[in-house]
Amino acid sequence: MKTRTYNNTLLSRIILVMIAFALLLSTVIISLSARQAHAAPTIEVTTFAGTASTVGYVDGPASSAQFNYPHDIAFDAAGTMYVVDTSNNRIRAISPSGVVSTFAGSGVAGGADGVGTAAEFSSPHSIAINPTTGIMYVTEASLEPSNHTPRVRAITPTGVVTTLAGSGVPGLADGTGTAAQFFFPTGIAVNANTGMIYVADSYAHSIRAITPAGVVTTIAGFDDILDVAAAPNGGYADGTGTAARFSYPQGIDVGGDGMIYVAEFGGHRIRTVTPTGVVTTIAGNGVAGYADGTGTAAQFNSPTGVVVDPSGTIYIADSFNNRIRAITPAGVVTTIAGTGTAGSVNGAGEVAQFNAPTGIVLNSAGDLFITDTYNQLIRQITINTPTPTGDSDSGGAAIPGAPNAGSGAQLNTLAVLAITGVLLALITLVMSRKRSMYRGK
Repeated sequence: MKTRTYNNTLLSRIILVMIAFALLLSTVIISLSARQAHAAPTIEVTTFAGTASTVGYVDGPASSAQFNYPHDIAFDAAGTMYVVDTSNNRIRAISPSGVVSTFAGSGVAGGADGVGTAAEFSSPHSIAINPTTGIMYVTEASLEPSNHTPRVRAITPTGVVTTLAGSGVPGLADGTGTAAQFFFPTGIAVNANTGMIYVADSYAHSIRAITPAGVVTTIAGFDDILDVAAAPNGGYADGTGTAARFSYPQGIDVGGDGMIYVAEFGGHRIRTVTPTGVVTTIAGNGVAGYADGTGTAAQFNSPTGVVVDPSGTIYIADSFNNRIRAITPAGVVTTIAGTGTAGSVNGAGEVAQFNAPTGIVLNSAGDLFITDTYNQLIRQITINTPTPTGDSDSGGAAIPGAPNAGSGAQLNTLAVLAITGVLLALITLVMSRKRSMYRGK
């Protein structure tokens, strides 16, 4: 009897130790799995070029260069960055080694074509580069009544500036070359596969298309100046072609699939437009504010810049929120950098500060670059994506601020096995005690 009691006690203790170990193991595994499944990339914001809060015009090393309200940026195939230096009426270049120079524009507001600094611009706004031909396209529009020159200019890699489209007189008319009219063209993008150029004609509340030969058509929004006169602030409606409505579209980009992405400054939304003009809202509820969330549950405050990466993640320069936002392919909006307070602080995403960021672009390495317009700076955001150890099914880049789908699948399986072990140990303990009670009777 004593031996049986001793054996039962020993068995019970062994089972209890097994249960405790299994519980501890499952807790650790589940914790590690959660960490892997929700590991967020680290964000680091730095200053790439410019002198903070200093308006000026200085070429030279990036750290001592000066800009005057830079609005947009683009990279060529060689890695040279081009900056639209709006109030200096120039296009600046920053070499891969970090040296700033003047590529085109005399600094005098005007509309003269020419080569390099012999050419003139009037408040150039945005830039896009065809990666195949190297030709740059620049929108320009000024609010100065004496020099309001809404046009789209083309610049060859050697600096030859010509007028691609636009008469220089505000209006809304399709046509070829200088027979066409724009009202206030802002964002511009190029479809790398077709060479088609897309323009956000902001004050016309429309999206325009331009062939490389300069033929202008309206693909969505207002197509008549009388519509603008009747609704000067535009409107809101998804739909096709002229049935769609915008309110001051500004930033624009083209994805690898040809989809056009639009940051709607006045409508506080992010919209998509197919090449055939079908307009859809993907994020933002139309009310100026700040809220992360999915689709129309999210809020923006005058977004100005948009860029989409190869995986379909969209990055937004949310100008009046002083933040950089991201949208997953599923429409989930998160904040990757910026406290919301205007400033020029560098550092991790959650402590960094911007002051009215406008243009945004990705380089070949996947880093983001932003024209931090009111700070007179070009900022860089480096996204360091953690790779979970032993995870072979993570598949694709992680999205800042969002769970890494697929991470930790193996750990979850182990956790289930550990919990199953706990249950089996408990069943064994109960059965052994029942047998002990039965034998003792």
